[in-house]
Amino acid sequence: MLAVILFLLLLILVPLIFYLSSRNNSKKIKANGERIRAKIVKIEKEPLYRYNTKSSSYNTIVYRIIAKAEIDGEIKEFESERIYPENLSKNIGDRIFIYIDRKKTSSYFVDIVQ
Repeated sequence: MLAVILFLLLLILVPLIFYLSSRNNSKKIKANGERIRAKIVKIEKEPLYRYNTKSSSYNTIVYRIIAKAEIDGEIKEFESERIYPENLSKNIGDRIFIYIDRKKTSSYFVDIVQ
């Protein structure tokens, strides 16, 4: 019984800790990172599966913005977090800001709300 309770706690706490740490990381990068302009080159659809009930299915589509920018003479590609359709207000060709950590360019934040 104790093992089941520990497993359930672990099942809940690990995603919660991951979510909170990634959210804080985005805030840090936005506050301290270098802001660059990027051009949206693609908007991808991807399924977000939730759960099924007897009366209906709660499957929906989410989007990711793919943008490119030149950093130190090299073109880099950046991918946004998942965006729900009602929050998607950008189009291909629009310019957006990307905040990057110069020490670790794989750490970045795509600002789609600007």
